[in-house]
Amino acid sequence: MLVISRCAQGIFNGNVGVAKSMMVEITDPADVPIAFGWLPAMWSTGITLGHPPFECCPDIDHLGHQSLPSAIQRTKRIEAEKAKRNLVLKGALLDPQRPVTEYGTRQEATTPSGADCDDDMTTLRTTDAPPPFLSLLSRDLIIALVNHGFYCFLDQSHTVLLPLMLSTSIQHGGLGFSSFTIGMIMGTWGTSNAVFQVLAFGRVVKWLGPRRAYILSFMFFITSFTAYPLMSIMAKRAGHVDTHVWAILITQLTLHCFACMSYPCAQLFILDAAPGNAALGAVNGLSQMMSSVVRTLAPTIASSLFSISQEMHLLGGYLVYAVIIGIVFTGCSISLLLPPTLRGQLKKM
Repeated sequence: MLVISRCAQGIFNGNVGVAKSMMVEITDPADVPIAFGWLPAMWSTGITLGHPPFECCPDIDHLGHQSLPSAIQRTKRIEAEKAKRNLVLKGALLDPQRPVTEYGTRQEATTPSGADCDDDMTTLRTTDAPPPFLSLLSRDLIIALVNHGFYCFLDQSHTVLLPLMLSTSIQHGGLGFSSFTIGMIMGTWGTSNAVFQVLAFGRVVKWLGPRRAYILSFMFFITSFTAYPLMSIMAKRAGHVDTHVWAILITQLTLHCFACMSYPCAQLFILDAAPGNAALGAVNGLSQMMSSVVRTLAPTIASSLFSISQEMHLLGGYLVYAVIIGIVFTGCSISLLLPPTLRGQLKKM
């Protein structure tokens, strides 16, 4: 049932690509970075609200076996009710008649003045027709998708390794926190990151430009994964989690907020590589496919490397971090291939 539920989640998450296409079409080019700053905020809000309510209860161990299933059922009913409310809001607030903004790197053909009505309709049908699939695979789009794939792999690896690190005992390379402490840490970081992305992303992109903003934010993954072995080493030496370990953890999570800016930056380059409005759906579909494939592989690879490193004591138990840091440096080199500027309508921002 868990596998079936996870597959169903992937199927219904297809609306993410549709939502990104809609955001692009109804947003002025100058305001797209501000709008896309809400994308990482959305995931961070899910981290904050997605933990079961009973996880934040330190007395959960005292609940009887009859009480725990009822708590789970209440959680399911809450999530189902939220899904129904979202459906109603979307149906009530989305305007299907709203005019859209033209995007893309290719100029659409226009009908010369004086052409008859039939020629107008023929031109309209031609420009609105989805382009052939192979015509989408330009160099700019492929580079943007590859960079997006690197981000998704590293972000998902961090999402998997963080709770593993926090929950694993100190002697096995973790910090040995309780479920209540882990829930508080994840919830606090999720809230802080959501607020930070909404307030800062648009300003950072307009200040640095999309390319420099992506490269610099992606480099913060180095600190995200370097902090893991440092915390483990210091916790083992002290025998417990002291103030130094807490300082590294807080620094790691704070700087990871900057790393999360890579996601909307990559989306800007993917969007800019679209030939036009008619290709937005296909381009966002390719982006979603890349994300789904990579986010499927990353948890297995990261968690397996973590277990193997600890069981076989490879590189002192820290082989997993050395491998992922190597992937970070590879992603940094790939990011240098991004075009220096946006070439389509988004260059107006």
